[in-house]
Amino acid sequence: MEIYNYNFVGYAAYEDIAKKAFDQINKSMNKNFYFEIAANEAVLNAAKYSIFGLNDAEISMTVLISDTDVSIIIKSVTQPFSAEHYRDQLYQLLDNPDTVNMKWGVYTGMTERSRGFWYMLTACEYIIVNNDGNEITICTRKSANNNEIPNTQISRL
Repeated sequence: MEIYNYNFVGYAAYEDIAKKAFDQINKSMNKNFYFEIAANEAVLNAAKYSIFGLNDAEISMTVLISDTDVSIIIKSVTQPFSAEHYRDQLYQLLDNPDTVNMKWGVYTGMTERSRGFWYMLTACEYIIVNNDGNEITICTRKSANNNEIPNTQISRL
């Protein structure tokens, strides 16, 4: 397994880190545009919700490349966020006949909710968020069809 660790301060510093990280990732698999967007969204959330603010957020990113998949772990000291509560809200969408067959873009256009988690859910094999919301792991299979537009129907997520 290959492991790459990156530590940076502020969202603006992510541009150089992203280039380095995805250069390494793309050596091991075909470029996965959707996974890259998911990582960008996770880092943006880490900075945006940091207790230090967008420009001073202390962010760590670990890239794990195995024979079969790629995972990225992103950590930052953030404002309180209940991952469990958010998960329960997503389950409510599945139980609601008005939302279960909607595309997430339609749903998020009708709500104040962010699209970042939806990008992550669509692009990744799985995501893991610790209960405090200050650490997220996103993972994709190397064999994922990187050119296929993901199905964004709520019932498929």
